[in-house]
Amino acid sequence: MNSNSHSTLNILIAGGGSGGHLAPAIGIAEQLTHRHHRVLLGHSGRDIDYQMIRGTPFDEVVLPAKPLLFSPRGVFNFGRGFRDAVKKTKSIIKEHSIDGVVSTGGFVAAPALFAAKQLRIPSLLLNLDSPPGKANALARRWATTLVSTVPCSWNDAVIVQPPLRNASAERVAKTEAALALGLSPELKTLLVTGASQGASTINELITKLAGDCPQQFEGWQVLLLAGSQHEEVIKKEWSAIPVKSVIINFLQSMSLAWSVADVAVTRGGANTIAELAFHNVPAIVMPYPYHRDEHQRFNAVPIEHVGGVYIETDYKSLDENVACAGKRLLHLMQSDQDRKTMKESLIQLESINGSVTCAELLEKIVHAMQSQAAKR
Repeated sequence: MNSNSHSTLNILIAGGGSGGHLAPAIGIAEQLTHRHHRVLLGHSGRDIDYQMIRGTPFDEVVLPAKPLLFSPRGVFNFGRGFRDAVKKTKSIIKEHSIDGVVSTGGFVAAPALFAAKQLRIPSLLLNLDSPPGKANALARRWATTLVSTVPCSWNDAVIVQPPLRNASAERVAKTEAALALGLSPELKTLLVTGASQGASTINELITKLAGDCPQQFEGWQVLLLAGSQHEEVIKKEWSAIPVKSVIINFLQSMSLAWSVADVAVTRGGANTIAELAFHNVPAIVMPYPYHRDEHQRFNAVPIEHVGGVYIETDYKSLDENVACAGKRLLHLMQSDQDRKTMKESLIQLESINGSVTCAELLEKIVHAMQSQAAKR
């Protein structure tokens, strides 16, 4: 990966541990490659990272970092993983003549930025949540430039639109998307997604509604992204439900899902919110109920304010979810006008792909540091 011209840069992008951290990494990598730079993706060793990277053209390497868990063993593993990941990142920077580092969050972020700081390599840290997560709160002190997709406590951060990968940002004709997914172009589609790992309480809610009230689903079909841990159980339950459905554990090309969807039920991860806004899909957002900082709720608040989504509490109780989020969903499915109004609200947001902005910012800070070095 040795660079032989000033205009071509060698870039390390570090992010992973969840699809929400790796998806923007892939999006920024795609834009940098489009601008003729060379990219290496540094990620965690989790299965979801390999699943997300599969099919992309990028060279990749595992950074042996560990998440911070507040127990004696957890702290020890984090410290050892941090040390090993810093050592690995330094080796990568030297071996591949890395000119700049991008971190998109997750527990590989902090050691990668720490290594870049020690070797005087310019870096960009992307924050996706308000408040910022533990890893980003730690890593921000080592980054050259801070970027955030949401207003947060970082007053020195540049606010950008969320970065999307091509697999999420392509707009596909609805009929084409339906046929590619094994769905009917004639039926309206309910998309159910708990992001990369699925959401058991949302899966259970939709299964209960369709099982108890199949008549409410007349004219509709369901695309349910169940997550690998839930797929087989959900498929078995839906085999007895007289509603057309396609149930898969994971979908690489989320553009197909969003392009076919008339309404969605989702979690509130930053990437999911960015994707539904980009594709103008009305949705019910049920934030993950175990996050103390409620960042998934805060992610969705801006588009709730303009009327594009409804935020409903996940009560972790099937009966309560049926009575609240379930009731709201059934109403939306029956009201073409309400869905149309929500869609128009999302269209007015004029969402764009922030991957381009992040790529341009990185180029700017790297070339600025290179120019300063040349003057010395």
